[in-house]
Amino acid sequence: MDILKKEKILEIIYWCIGIILFVFIIKNYFRPFILIVILFFLGNPINKFLREKIKYKEVCAGITILLINIVVVIGIIYIWSNFYSFISTVIGSNINQIKEIFIEIENGIEKIIGNINIIDSAKKILNFNYLKVGAINTGEGLLSYFIGNICTFFILADKDEIKEVVKKIMPDKVEKRVNRIIYNSRNIIKIQILLVLISTIIIIIGFKILRVENCVTLGIVCGILDILPYVGTIIVFIPIIIYNIIVKNYLIAFGLVCLYLLIQIIREILEAKLVSDKFNMHPLLSLLSLYIGVKVFGFIGIFIGPIFCMTLVDIISEN
Repeated sequence: MDILKKEKILEIIYWCIGIILFVFIIKNYFRPFILIVILFFLGNPINKFLREKIKYKEVCAGITILLINIVVVIGIIYIWSNFYSFISTVIGSNINQIKEIFIEIENGIEKIIGNINIIDSAKKILNFNYLKVGAINTGEGLLSYFIGNICTFFILADKDEIKEVVKKIMPDKVEKRVNRIIYNSRNIIKIQILLVLISTIIIIIGFKILRVENCVTLGIVCGILDILPYVGTIIVFIPIIIYNIIVKNYLIAFGLVCLYLLIQIIREILEAKLVSDKFNMHPLLSLLSLYIGVKVFGFIGIFIGPIFCMTLVDIISEN
């Protein structure tokens, strides 16, 4: 084995260990990282534009963060109000049918496992410990969001200085590799945004054809959730399918099942194709990198899997 091959193998091992440790630290000790990346990706173009008009970099960064948060809050309020109105209308107009379904389910469960009181069981589940865990998770989520915003503010304000410090610390070869990883990461984020937009448009059109109420709001919610592996859009689809079964709209329920399957197939094919075309990877390799990344790393594996694979391909293909 020649020296070049040995160097490549060692570099692959180093980067594999480095990426795995990086993901482990993010998942367990620095959860705001993903939020920081998203906020920076969204805010950087706005910040660049403002810097051409305003000379104070801190002011530009502050306005950028404020604008993003205003849009997020307005979006959440709009989506939640419409979604809540839809759920209230559905339950209010079909309360009797829903009660009958729950009674049938309870009777069916009793036949299988004996007498059971669903309300008492629910009270046992929703005990203090569950509420305590929920409160802790909510508190941690709010703290992570606050820290993510503060960190993004400083990165936007001092990104040039941060780049200079990193250049001085990092060896040239490592810096080159990191810049390549950052470039690949940006393209992966762009691909995911494009896939979310495509899924959202298809879902809204599908809901419109199937005459689902509040099709735009529900389509946007599905589009946002589409980025989550496995659960994603099914969180919205299952209640709507069940509702249509309750009101005996079996054709619409079947159509929703077909729409869900269509979305999943289109997304998988497009994701593999876009990643393979953008990074000169075989579609099978890109599909496997996505699947294994999600299996190993969870949600963050959507990005880490392809980046991990692309880094290895870059190292191997170098002369």
